[in-house]
Amino acid sequence: MQFIALIIARNNPEQLFACLSVLSFCGIGFAKLCSLHFRREDWNMLLNEARDLENDQLTFESDDIDYDSDDDEENIIIENISTYTSKFHSTIALLSKLYLVTCVVYIASPFVEYAIYKSQNEDFPLPHILPMWAPFDEYFCGYLVMVFIEFIASVYCVVIHIIFDCFSAGSMILICGQFSLLRDYCLRIGGRGNMLSHSNRRDSRAHYRIKLCHKYHVIILR
Repeated sequence: MQFIALIIARNNPEQLFACLSVLSFCGIGFAKLCSLHFRREDWNMLLNEARDLENDQLTFESDDIDYDSDDDEENIIIENISTYTSKFHSTIALLSKLYLVTCVVYIASPFVEYAIYKSQNEDFPLPHILPMWAPFDEYFCGYLVMVFIEFIASVYCVVIHIIFDCFSAGSMILICGQFSLLRDYCLRIGGRGNMLSHSNRRDSRAHYRIKLCHKYHVIILR
């Protein structure tokens, strides 16, 4: 029905622009919905891999590994995960608020505009949330049904945008945080450098941490 409205409005620049802008937003939402639906196994795998990676990191350096700590046992894992988790929460909150405010303003603005024109005793067509072909406006019940459908479609489209963008932003934040953690953990391979004498326990520590760095690097790139 939006495509029909676009064709009808081809000689009306203002209406044409409104149809194009809304149709593009809905089209992107439809593309995101297709990605979430048809590639849900890939999204679930990404989520499971991230959870397993963090759980593995939170149990790193088991007690059965005998090596010299060189007084560098600060738990940078928890600190790093907490840092990018807080960034994720703040980003999600910001995106959700932006989309929700936009949704409320967009849904309410046609009716506010209609009320303003009617208060000035000016003729104004019945308000619609979405610029779409509305052949049932001459019937009040048909008009109400169309507005209800437009309301559901608008809210659903915004929800799809929120879910996809939050998941995408969260994945990028996770990857950046993991690479930052990998860098910090690589710096700990040789310890603080306070003890320079040869020690088998310190060699075991370095060898163990090299294996962990390689393991996490492979997981992140995969």
